Amino acid sequence: MYQAQKVNIPPPQQPQQMRMNTIDGGLNVKYNELQISPNQSPYMLNLCADDRGALTKRPGQEVVHTFASGPIHALYNGLYKGVVVAAHGTSLSTWDPETDIETEIMSGLADQDGHFSTFSDKLLYQNGAQYIQFDGVTASHCKDSAYKPILLTGRAPSGGGTAYQEFNLLTGWFEVWFTSRSDSTAVEYVLPLDNLDPDTVMIEVVGAATPIEGTDFSVNRTTGKVTFNIAPVGTVDTNDVKISAKATQAGFVDKVLKHTMSELYGGATNDSRMFIAGGEGNLYRWSGLTGDPQKDFKYFPENSYNRIGSDYEPITGFKKQYGMLDIFKDSSIFNINYQYDAATGKSTFPVKSMNAQTGCNMPGSIQIVQDAPVFCHTRDGVNTIQSTVLENEKNVKPLSANVDGASFRPGLLDEPKENLAKASSVNFGGKYWLCVGSKVWVWDYKLQGYGPGMADDMLKWFYYENINAACFAIIDRELYYGDRETGNLVKFIPNYNDFGQPINGVWRSKVFNFDLAEWEKTVSKIWFETRAGTNTTFDIKFITDNDTQIDSELIKTKSYSYKGYSYADYTYAVYTFAVTIMKEPKLNKIIRFQIEFSNNELNNNLSLMSLVIKYSLDGETR
Repeated sequence: MYQAQKVNIPPPQQPQQMRMNTIDGGLNVKYNELQISPNQSPYMLNLCADDRGALTKRPGQEVVHTFASGPIHALYNGLYKGVVVAAHGTSLSTWDPETDIETEIMSGLADQDGHFSTFSDKLLYQNGAQYIQFDGVTASHCKDSAYKPILLTGRAPSGGGTAYQEFNLLTGWFEVWFTSRSDSTAVEYVLPLDNLDPDTVMIEVVGAATPIEGTDFSVNRTTGKVTFNIAPVGTVDTNDVKISAKATQAGFVDKVLKHTMSELYGGATNDSRMFIAGGEGNLYRWSGLTGDPQKDFKYFPENSYNRIGSDYEPITGFKKQYGMLDIFKDSSIFNINYQYDAATGKSTFPVKSMNAQTGCNMPGSIQIVQDAPVFCHTRDGVNTIQSTVLENEKNVKPLSANVDGASFRPGLLDEPKENLAKASSVNFGGKYWLCVGSKVWVWDYKLQGYGPGMADDMLKWFYYENINAACFAIIDRELYYGDRETGNLVKFIPNYNDFGQPINGVWRSKVFNFDLAEWEKTVSKIWFETRAGTNTTFDIKFITDNDTQIDSELIKTKSYSYKGYSYADYTYAVYTFAVTIMKEPKLNKIIRFQIEFSNNELNNNLSLMSLVIKYSLDGETR
């Protein structure tokens, strides 16, 4: 009797799920779209992650003040005596945020980038051409009130004496203290410098009337000799005749004014000196001590300088780290330490090489992040110093590999070289911001910081546009910037618009083949979770091997917010939890799948918390 042969028919394929509980991995253009992690994006725009990892649009922007001229070259980081201080165009100005009053405090400055710093209670500004001090009321050139050094003490009328201080590069004025009792009958006093300026020579005779040039003494400015009518005698045994004169040395003042960067440093606990560089190649200088902090920053001794590394490469940046001062050049990094010799009473600043292969050629990129310098080079991107204990070519670690760019996937290092050279940066809110032109790359180290041995592609970077920041400032815990082209002072605000215009937010997933490149699939459903804050519309693209399918979803979150307030959207109903949305793309016989969410509507958020893709296998490809 015939019996039918049994055939084992396999059960139909059960649907499977690709589940991404967070999608906060940031931008990754290092690898192709198939190779990146599921929580990363090959293209995302104007999105950041909150503290719990949910994606949301970055803060909006508004102009809070427009200075009379632009561009803005520098902002003081904070309020100085209650006001914002900005260098803009050819002016220095203050702006009072309480009264909205702008006051020009100095004009006629070089129209170029500059740098603010503070010393004692003074605000200082350098731009490579001028060196300005501001006390909250009056701004003036430091060279006009520079410290007058005492070159010699205990000098006999005919010469000699003990060296006390060096000549000040910022001024031709100097002082010499003579002891008249070494030759009580002498009327001719010889200064250590000749070719004196025509400025009036001033003399103090301790305990006696003040002598007047032309009346009580004459000056031979060619030889530097002062001749008294009557031999002067003071009431103290030594240093009783103090002569002040001026002998300008060609080019000396420019040796200070031409520098564009500065950092306060004096060891681990005392920022007693100002280090300057940027105008004399690989040479840096530091200020001296006068005994008065109100004068120290206006005293640059003639011989307080050092050259570091190759003459070919200029110094590009300073940054203080703990008790050291790091010095950056194009292809090397050094640090300076402070040492004090009690026997001689002198301070020294020995130099140590930290890395002879990597450096920084983007001065505006240098910040301290997680207690370590972070900096960028146009060749190898953003880096950090892992250890400062020993010189080691492995002590510099890359941070920005995910966003540097690769073939056919442009990134940070593909920006124009002139824009990279003028990059600005800030460390704010657990994020390192690097602005190149009007584009910003943000490393969220609060979400994922760097640690020794960590793969750099684990770091979370985000990408923003329409931020034209020449310089940043943190004022009352809020972030501001000065515009590169105009006099606009811009503030980031908790709203989803840029100057009243929509912010375009985009997040695109990686390309999924679900680890089965040889199988055709059906993507039947997707779920995504959102908490947008206001009613919003998501534009959704389903991208496959075959075509692109476009969808749209109006999401009524009922999560009321004053951000973008509108009576049309107002509701007393509030969803305490996020909203889960399901879509049915029903994409059949596909091998690869990608999804993109976007929103470019005024005051609307693009919030993404999680994503689930439901798919099934159709059969092997032929």
